[in-house]
Amino acid sequence: MATLRAQLSGILPAILPADQVSAVTGSDLIEMVRPHLMGEYSDHSIRQTISAMAGDPESAIMKIERGQGYILRAGRRDRPDQRVSNIRRIDSNKSRGYQVHFAREGKLYTKLFSDSRYGSPSKSYVAALEHRNALVQEIGERKPYYTVAHSNTGEVGLTFTHMKRKSGRLVPYITAAAHPEPGKQVSRKFSIEQLGYDEALNQARAWRQGIITTRLEQERRDGKR
Repeated sequence: MATLRAQLSGILPAILPADQVSAVTGSDLIEMVRPHLMGEYSDHSIRQTISAMAGDPESAIMKIERGQGYILRAGRRDRPDQRVSNIRRIDSNKSRGYQVHFAREGKLYTKLFSDSRYGSPSKSYVAALEHRNALVQEIGERKPYYTVAHSNTGEVGLTFTHMKRKSGRLVPYITAAAHPEPGKQVSRKFSIEQLGYDEALNQARAWRQGIITTRLEQERRDGKR
């Protein structure tokens, strides 16, 4: 199943207002996105993920400067982030839109949702996402070869956090944690403001994997003694 963040990346550009006067509160936004989501998610999980995305300058959502509420980040309405499996963008002379595509036991399932029919890339993406989710319920999704983490990034040892500056401003980070040896934990923060959400996550993931690899190599050497 696609992660919560991946699903929201496709849904939010189609439903968020662009002006601050029409900003949507967190509670209202949760109710707006829930019908489009595949999977059971608590309000807390959805709220945390939305908050994490709002702190990413490259995501489609942002908080308004004064007051409470969320709006579409400037310049992000034309096309949603595409991070959900089995949906691909088609841009050709004849077709422009999103195509849902599955292959199960030798049978191909495919359907195109065109921008012209649905009015915009964001709206055609939401239609494709809803069709994909319904199809997964019908035919099932391939089981992943990894464990899904119960964290607000969806990955073990990587957490979206904030650090409060002296000015009171909250600065978003990805915090990576790992155990270089039993009983000892180390961590490192990667700035989302400087790197962007995806690159901060990539660097945090690489740093954590380096710690784990070093530990495994040391344990193998110790086992040979």
